[in-house]
Amino acid sequence: MRGTVRGVVSSACAIGFCLAAAAHAHEARPLVVEVRIDAEDLVAVRTTAPPSVDEANYPRLVLPIRCLPIDRADASGGSMALVLYRCPGGLAGETLSIRYPRFNPSLTTLIRLRRPGGFEQVAVLPPDERTYRIPQTRRLEGVAWDYLWLGLRHILGGFDHLMFVCGLVLLARTWRRVAVTLTGFTIAHSITLGLAALDHVTVPLAVVEVLIALSILTLACELARPMTDTFTKRRPVAAASAFGLLHGMGFAGGLLKSGLPHAHVAAALLTFNLGVEIGQLALVLVLLAAAALARRTSSAVIAGPGFVRLRAASVFALGALAAFWTLERTAALVA
Repeated sequence: MRGTVRGVVSSACAIGFCLAAAAHAHEARPLVVEVRIDAEDLVAVRTTAPPSVDEANYPRLVLPIRCLPIDRADASGGSMALVLYRCPGGLAGETLSIRYPRFNPSLTTLIRLRRPGGFEQVAVLPPDERTYRIPQTRRLEGVAWDYLWLGLRHILGGFDHLMFVCGLVLLARTWRRVAVTLTGFTIAHSITLGLAALDHVTVPLAVVEVLIALSILTLACELARPMTDTFTKRRPVAAASAFGLLHGMGFAGGLLKSGLPHAHVAAALLTFNLGVEIGQLALVLVLLAAAALARRTSSAVIAGPGFVRLRAASVFALGALAAFWTLERTAALVA
C-alpha cells in the first residue's frame, strides 16, 4: 500500500513540477478595484493590476454616464491610479464595467466597495465576468460565498503550497498517517491565518514567503535522505504542524491583500479558510483515489523500480524548485 501511494503521488508531483516550472507561484493574483464613496456624490476609484498585466493593457473602471471625473486628466487611469468622480444620486443599484484596452487577460476581479461610516462590501468576479451591480445592502451569505471562492482560488493558484501538500503525502506514506499529518497541518495554518488576518501577529509577507520556500526545501531534503529514523519521518505530524504555522501566515497575506469586510469579519475569515481547505482536500482525495485505483489494477507496476526512480526524480525536482523560490524571494527581499 505504501508503495502505491508513493508511486501515484510521485507521478502527480512530477506533473505538478512541470506546471510550476512554467508558472510562478502565486501568479493568480486578482485585479483589485477599490471604490470609495466619500459623500453622497463623491466617488474615488483605484485599480491595481498584477504585474502580469502589460502597461498598455491596464484596465479601466467605467461608471454610469452621469458620473463625471473631477480631474479629466486622470480619467484614463492606470494601475494604482486614483480617479475622483462626482456621481449625483450615488451608486446604489448602478452597474460598473471593467474594460481592457486590448484584451481580457482572464483575471479574477476583486471589488472592494467602501461606504461612509466604514461599511465595506467585497465581491469576487470570475475571469469571464466584467460587470458588477452595486447592491443596496450586502448579505452575510454573499460575503461567505465570495470569500469561499477567494480562498479556493488562492490555494489552487499557489503551486508552492500544493507541492508542499504533495510532499507531506510522500512523507506520511500510509493512509492513516496522511490523514493525521494533514490534520496537524490544517490546524496549525488555520491558527496563524486567523491571528495574522486579525493583526494579532505581524510578520512581513516577503519574509514569510522566503520561510515558506525554505520549508519546502527542508521537506525535500528529508524525503531525499535514505535514513528513516529522522525526526521528520518519525513525527510527520509535528513537522507538518510547524510548517503549517508558516503557511498560515502566507495564506493570511493573500487574504489581507483582498481586505476584510468590517461587518462580517468572522464569516469572511472562516469561509476563506474553508475555501483553502476544500482546495487542499480535493488534491489529497485525487491522489488517494488514484493510489487506490492503481493498487487494484497494476500494483506490481506501481511498486516496481520505475516508480522508485520517478519518486527520486520528483523529490529532486521539488528540492530544485524550492531552492529556486528561496533564492528568488530572498533576492526580492534584500533588493
